[in-house]
Amino acid sequence: MTNKEKYKGAFSVLHTSDDFDLEIKKMSLLKRKHKMNVAVATIAACVLFIGGTGTAYAKNIGDIQRTVQLWIHGDQTDATLEYLNAPEVEYEEDGSVWVYYYDQKIEITDKFDEDGVCYVKVSNGAKTLYMTIKYQNGWSTSPYKYLRP
Repeated sequence: MTNKEKYKGAFSVLHTSDDFDLEIKKMSLLKRKHKMNVAVATIAACVLFIGGTGTAYAKNIGDIQRTVQLWIHGDQTDATLEYLNAPEVEYEEDGSVWVYYYDQKIEITDKFDEDGVCYVKVSNGAKTLYMTIKYQNGWSTSPYKYLRP
């Protein structure tokens, strides 16, 4: 008798159990379920990404805001510029105060009252803005009326 026949004889009495077949089916179901979970997670991530970019664009309707990085006093700062056509107030070294709006340059140095507040009406022909300026403390605009500081 050869070795091959001896092995056949020894192992011919062994049979796989019915549980072994059931374990293979369970493993294949788990593998299929795992693939399905990965696919669902990928689709959810894509939907969130697409929805998030749409929301970010909607918040910046018409591209009216820009974000820039500035170095102020040695620190990097993110600044958001909104409404790039808004009026600008500048304080010069000689003590004069100027308002810039489109192609206009208006000196408002003498228009401040005793509380340090100045009210200026600016217009570009199509749009009129009412500016309230607090000396060295910021300013605000409104298309309807002067705002109280």
